[in-house]
Amino acid sequence: MRIIRPSFLLLLSAALAVPFVGAAAGRGVGHDRVRPPHPVHPPHPGPVAPPPPGPILMPPPTCTSVTSGGEILRATLSAPLPGTILTAYEPDCIPAIDVVGTGSVGVTLSDLYFIIDSSGSTAACSGFDVDQDGVVGTTVFPVGCSDPDDSVLGAEVRAVHDFVLTLDPALSRISIIQFSMPEGAFGAGERQRVVVSLTSDIATVMAGLDEILLFGPAGATDYGGAIQLLVGEFTANGDPANRRQLCYMMSDGVPTYPDGGFGNEDPGDSQWALDQADIAAAQSIVINTFGVGFLPSVTQDPVFPRRCVVGLSEVSTLECVALRTGGDFFASNDPEDIVEQLLLSRPAGVELVTATNLETGDSASVVPSPNGSFALQLPLVQGVVNNIEVVVLADDGTTCVLETNVLPLCFALSDGCSPLTQGYWHRQCMSLGLIERSGGGIPPPHPDWEPPPLLAIMQEIVDPIIRRLGSPTDTTTCEALDADPPDDMCQKAIKQYAAVLMNMYGGHLGPDCVLELPGLGQVTPQQAADAIAALIMQGLAGDPRACYLANDLADLINTGAALR
Repeated sequence: MRIIRPSFLLLLSAALAVPFVGAAAGRGVGHDRVRPPHPVHPPHPGPVAPPPPGPILMPPPTCTSVTSGGEILRATLSAPLPGTILTAYEPDCIPAIDVVGTGSVGVTLSDLYFIIDSSGSTAACSGFDVDQDGVVGTTVFPVGCSDPDDSVLGAEVRAVHDFVLTLDPALSRISIIQFSMPEGAFGAGERQRVVVSLTSDIATVMAGLDEILLFGPAGATDYGGAIQLLVGEFTANGDPANRRQLCYMMSDGVPTYPDGGFGNEDPGDSQWALDQADIAAAQSIVINTFGVGFLPSVTQDPVFPRRCVVGLSEVSTLECVALRTGGDFFASNDPEDIVEQLLLSRPAGVELVTATNLETGDSASVVPSPNGSFALQLPLVQGVVNNIEVVVLADDGTTCVLETNVLPLCFALSDGCSPLTQGYWHRQCMSLGLIERSGGGIPPPHPDWEPPPLLAIMQEIVDPIIRRLGSPTDTTTCEALDADPPDDMCQKAIKQYAAVLMNMYGGHLGPDCVLELPGLGQVTPQQAADAIAALIMQGLAGDPRACYLANDLADLINTGAALR
């Protein structure tokens, strides 16, 4: 039996900055031979840290296009990155992959203003189970709902709540404004106010929405006052130079303030609302309006020429606010419909994202979130490189194309802890024509792999790890597996190390395998690989003893002697 000497175990401990486990006997580990000097390397500078574990991935794919309006459509794919390799063991193969990224036109930041009608009429039932408690509220005479959370006000708040949850606080600021007048005249609390000034703190926004529900509905419907508050918040805190300005106004009906008895829409109510809408429009504020539990009506605006004509007919004052400011109008009792319509407002300026797996022809499309983020899923073909194309479509039809690829590999569970020798992997390189076959007793190559997945593992994962060692003659996996010069102990260690990596990433040495190595004790394959890499780098820096030890440790792994 050959014994690994304590001096080498201490060397390993020093090189890795880990505690010395003990001088245990090792299988097939020999250090009783005379070790020649290693004059080709510079003097030893001290312990060397191991290279970072794992593969090196390419940077996220990006693209840009110029829209018809001269703005820039930008898109980035955050996953999967090019060169991604997914490994698994049966029966847990990976059948599909999430395609994730962002796209936006022009500025990527947004200010969003939500204007919520909390007048007395919003106490009416919406007709939907807004709070999803299994019970739909019913009308309570004269105006009310047996489940206040199912009221029109509840539907408005729920729609805003759900929409806000889709926003990225790193990109969005949100303001909440509620309106009903006269303040305090029909119930407790002030209901015409900026509840939350522009903020990226989602918790503060949610607390403001809860407060609106807590105060409940009361008062008349003051469209003009609401828009006046919006203009004030926009002027004081908005950032139109650097952020998209997006405004959403919700109401269940018609303006009833300040004219008349506050129960019906009078000409002065309509005029006050539309005068303020024109002031907002003059400042380039676009207001999208939403009728929640909305009954069709016609504006009572007395101004000539008529301001609210669409085609040959006049529209409601709520719809006219959108018309005057360049926004859109939408009506529904269902808060989910409102949320869907809010999502379609597309503050990022991106209409659709489509991803296609070019190997299978499978495609999936999704409307991105308001901030332009998207996530969709594509099925994968195992064992081949799946090329994926992602097309980002802007509102004006401009497209931006992203490309990436992923290799899914599913290995037999029985192979998970059955490492193969460096000679096996050397012959795979020969079968690929990457190592020249010499004569003599070297066995002929036996290509057990299809070239594309084998090359992908080498080029995308193992090659970059080999290059991190810093050996000028070893820049690829197959160069590492072909020791040059063959009598150089560090070259031998690199050869064995490359085989360890191929076993790890080629399905023969899974992360759940347990190895027992002299000086390290029981470790995972990744921990063992890190230790061997650190020793090789120490040897390349001028301490040949480290390469002897690295070679022996890697040999224990590749021959299966280290398995526990």
